[in-house]
Amino acid sequence: MTGPTAMSTDAAGAGVLAGVTLRRERIRSSLGIVALPILVVVTGAAMASLYPDVAAREALRSGAADNPAFRLLLGPLGEDTSAAAIATWRIGLFLVLVAGILLALTVIRNSRAEEDAGRGELVRAGVVAPAAPVLVAAAAAMIVGAAFGVVMACATALVGASAASAVMVGVGYGTVGAAAVGIAAVADQVFGTARGANVAVVTVLAGGYVLRGIGDLVDGVTWLRWASPVGWAELIDPFGHRRVLPVVAGVAVGVVGVAVAATIARRRDLGEGLLVRRPGPAGSRRLRSVGVVVARVSAPTIAPWVSATAAYCLLLGFLLSSVNDLVPSGGGVTDIVRDLGGGGALAESVMAAVLGFVGVIAGLAGVAVVVRARADETAGRTEQVLATATSRTRWFVSTACAALGASIVVIVAASVAIAVAHVISAGTSAAPDIGTVLAAGAVQIPGTLAVVAVGVAAWGLRPRLVAVGWAAVLADMLLAQFGELFGLPMGVRDLAPHTHVSGMPPGDVGLVAPILSLVVAAVLLGLGGWGFGRRDIPR
Repeated sequence: MTGPTAMSTDAAGAGVLAGVTLRRERIRSSLGIVALPILVVVTGAAMASLYPDVAAREALRSGAADNPAFRLLLGPLGEDTSAAAIATWRIGLFLVLVAGILLALTVIRNSRAEEDAGRGELVRAGVVAPAAPVLVAAAAAMIVGAAFGVVMACATALVGASAASAVMVGVGYGTVGAAAVGIAAVADQVFGTARGANVAVVTVLAGGYVLRGIGDLVDGVTWLRWASPVGWAELIDPFGHRRVLPVVAGVAVGVVGVAVAATIARRRDLGEGLLVRRPGPAGSRRLRSVGVVVARVSAPTIAPWVSATAAYCLLLGFLLSSVNDLVPSGGGVTDIVRDLGGGGALAESVMAAVLGFVGVIAGLAGVAVVVRARADETAGRTEQVLATATSRTRWFVSTACAALGASIVVIVAASVAIAVAHVISAGTSAAPDIGTVLAAGAVQIPGTLAVVAVGVAAWGLRPRLVAVGWAAVLADMLLAQFGELFGLPMGVRDLAPHTHVSGMPPGDVGLVAPILSLVVAAVLLGLGGWGFGRRDIPR
């Protein structure tokens, strides 16, 4: 069937699905739409303070911006050295990647994940076309992507960008978002599970970020910047050439991807993908306890957080030995960086500051495990486990340990990656030594456990409030890392566990703050366990 008839058939039931999808996304997507521009504004203000005059900005452009490690991570810094351009250079590509991943997960969450949970079959039992769910999911993600572009353009304008540059920054987010939606729509149809589709999409987008970095680093392979959506955002060059061709590429990938996904959706079986699933044997001697089962099913959720954070910190470790060459000496920049990282040697300050953000990422990893547990409960898998001799207490404790353990693993992996890379590049006699690196990571653990415990408690008391965990991580980051910049009173900033270790060398943290964070975590876990033992499953 072709022509208008086929299009109307594909759209059957799309109107109702669109209303439901947008209603479900009004809170989830709003968090990202609010958080990302805040980071732009904060970074813009920080760059204006770090590089207050033309001399400091030129020193940055000729020094740090030409460093191979920075070119790999951030790309080149153009001729424009305004605060807005520097802020976009420092975090723009990272935020573009985050926005693309969020939009891709939005597509999969509203299509393949619905089939995994069994709701897709109920929806398709009505007057709903086979392609309607993926088309609606893609359209909703495109709307969110457009909102991302608008708010990021406004945030960039607030930090001093011209109207034309700000608009092109927003267009860059829209370009990457459109491409990410197209890639996610195809992955949604190729893989038989939402988890497989999520891993594939994140791998493609993050791999594209790496390819873009190689293209910026190696002169002979600059064409690699054209091989990924993140590279297209860089090639737009909003503060320079303002190219249109990368925008066309991103839109084309989005349109073609959604069209291909709709074609596949009309032909595949419900609940299946083009790749046949192999569930494995019915039994296993390795899964001898509930804890092992939870660890096994949580591993795919934890692995991307650990690998990505460790890879980033590995690059940082190689960078530490030359960090004095990367920070301009004029304008008090070195003193500011030392204040952010605890006031010690410059390399130790940079390391401590980065590990502070690693603590935030570790919190996200722990909350992701809790969200997965909520999905297991909604899909009925938790009920099947509890139908055996497994008690509610054992299931809750195992899940809580997996969430807390995930955050610890992320921090430890990041700390070890920094230490190993630094030893390889600078030798064992260079500062900071391995003990200092591991101590700087260890002081982040108690606060991170307290933040993750908020998500665990929310899941135990009322699963629908599990998103409180994401909000807790965001609030902890804003209060601890940027509370002073926002001018918030100390009484408010003290609510964030990481406030008590941020900007302090490991040796000066003391025992009061970590012990207090662990006590708070224990109380929250106890509250969550109490609620989990008394509520309905699922509820």
